[in-house]
Amino acid sequence: MAKRRIRRENDPSDDALEMSCEAIRSRNRFWHPGNGTESAKREGNAKEEEEEEWHHGNYSLAQIRAVYKDYVLLEMELASTFSPLNWYCYVVDSSSNALFKRRLRTLANCFPNVFIGDERKMESSGMGMMEATLDCFGRLTTAQRKWEYVSLLQNHDMAIKTRVQMAQIFTWMEGANDVDILPPGGRVGNIAAMDWSFKALNLFKNDSRNSAATEHGFPAHLLLSKGYFQVSLSRAMVEFIQRELNLTELVRRLNLIGYGRDEILLTTLHSADQLNAPGGFTQTCFSRKGGGRTNHLTRESLWMPNPSCASGHSFHSICMFGIEDLPQLATFPHLFVNKFLPSFDFGAALCMYERMFNMTHLNTGGEQLDKMEALVNKSVVEQLPNVKFQRFKRDMLLRNKNNKQQKRGVGEKQLTFEEVMGFQCEE
Repeated sequence: MAKRRIRRENDPSDDALEMSCEAIRSRNRFWHPGNGTESAKREGNAKEEEEEEWHHGNYSLAQIRAVYKDYVLLEMELASTFSPLNWYCYVVDSSSNALFKRRLRTLANCFPNVFIGDERKMESSGMGMMEATLDCFGRLTTAQRKWEYVSLLQNHDMAIKTRVQMAQIFTWMEGANDVDILPPGGRVGNIAAMDWSFKALNLFKNDSRNSAATEHGFPAHLLLSKGYFQVSLSRAMVEFIQRELNLTELVRRLNLIGYGRDEILLTTLHSADQLNAPGGFTQTCFSRKGGGRTNHLTRESLWMPNPSCASGHSFHSICMFGIEDLPQLATFPHLFVNKFLPSFDFGAALCMYERMFNMTHLNTGGEQLDKMEALVNKSVVEQLPNVKFQRFKRDMLLRNKNNKQQKRGVGEKQLTFEEVMGFQCEE
């Protein structure tokens, strides 16, 4: 099978790829309301399909993607989950070649909901990624850009769920962020001894909040954590970051880290108990239990060596998916996977996009959700630690509110965090 791989080392030359908006739309199918799916048209019922395409109507999502090469792949990736209701922000590595940059700007000019952030130098070490993310946060949180969740992605992350399926999964999350966290370990060794109090970081734009203290009278502080850059955040979380936090000093310190600096910022803000961020989690699991990773659904990758990597090949210790991996990927509950490299197996990417096209355009919204049921459903999402913790917080707030209204509650047993999380927080 490896001998028959279709490889594409580079994008087509300047004159070999037509870049008019008409040509871009003709190469791929960019969904818009009213065009219907093929199954609905065959049944002569396009209007019903349009209403069912996503029964939550105006549920919109956003994506932030850091990119540097493989324009053709990125164009197909955009089409695979495109909706005029969604928003797409690209940040381009300043060292990318001029043709790639020009093509990406042309693509953005063809769609009012696609835009390009400021160019900046970005490296695999994570350099520039925090700044790129915050730039897109600012662009996405204008009043006219409505969305519920934003997913942070990199160049070769590929969607394996349709926009309808993603919207349903995020609806089940009920405002919880989807973030992978674990202890930072040696990653922050050279900055761990710094003062991480809110005051030392000048963390809040409202300076009075920087003097906050814990219930024991100690200054409120951040406890660092790490996780994948690829996360999904609620709109409330992003607006909290943009409107209330001053991240200048925090980003400066994290930039002192060598490799993986981009894996610290959002995981820390998401899990810092004393920050109490919207949709956030807790560090109880790994700080008190000596615990491991809190997994998420946004993106899956296979670290090598791994018997599940059918291609047997890797890049930067991560499995490069080939045509032989496609059956397995169809069983993953995640929204995105990494990594598909055109230089390794462009044919595998073409087959995956064909599958996404068929799932999106040959099935109604209801049929797409039915096909997802065996992989991920409401009960699966509700058992994610992040989701359970947010539900726990809401229940406790409601209970405390009711207790105050009824003038009782003294001596009434309240569930501990460990009781709520159960096995999720065990060693």
